[in-house]
Amino acid sequence: MRGGIGGTLFGLAVLAGAVAGTAAFGDAAPRVELATPGAGGGAIERYTLRFSEPMVPLGDPRATAPAAMACPVGGTGRWIDPQTWVHEFAAALTGGVTCTLALRPGLQSLRGAAVAGERRFTIDTGGPSARAILPGSGEIEEGQLFLVAANVAPDRASVAANAYCAVDGIGEKIAVDLLPPDVPARLVAGLGPNGYDLRNFLGEAGLPEARQGDATARATLLKTVTALKCRRPLPPGRDVALVWG
Repeated sequence: MRGGIGGTLFGLAVLAGAVAGTAAFGDAAPRVELATPGAGGGAIERYTLRFSEPMVPLGDPRATAPAAMACPVGGTGRWIDPQTWVHEFAAALTGGVTCTLALRPGLQSLRGAAVAGERRFTIDTGGPSARAILPGSGEIEEGQLFLVAANVAPDRASVAANAYCAVDGIGEKIAVDLLPPDVPARLVAGLGPNGYDLRNFLGEAGLPEARQGDATARATLLKTVTALKCRRPLPPGRDVALVWG
């Protein structure tokens, strides 16, 4: 069976707040000059606000927060210098999460000037983008198992609802069935000396260390990997595409 496995995969969409130009001290009103998420391994772990002038005294990380974060994932904020405040999320944001950061009403700089400009900032993680797919090309089986490694842990219900298999010459979408979440970890645990394709997949996914460590550590590393199958056997002699989106 031929199998060109490509796909339209979610792209990570991050909408950071508009960045205003740096204002000089004096008569110019203070404002946010930088509003941006910080990523770790492709996942958003923090959000940074930098103001155009000092907002709090030097050396006071527990000064009142300049903004409130509305997000399904908790977190805490702190000042890292008089002009920069960082909100650290309790866990990296997964795909499909939207958070809003709003400046506190009446916010003033250290010199007592009211903050002007943009006051609300949005983070939208969109859908996870694929780092690696196994198999990515070549011959596949009628009941082929696919592994998709994303940059963040995907929402399984969303994957089940939106992913499908497309077969050349068949004008319909074939739904997919998600396999249990522990399948990727079990496959890696059973990786033998000839598991070249799987080792390559882990390397492309940025997860080579998943081959080491205990079962708990392996499962944590592989939470961004989804195992799935097309809902019905694939016909022989046809090109197949796995579409995730």
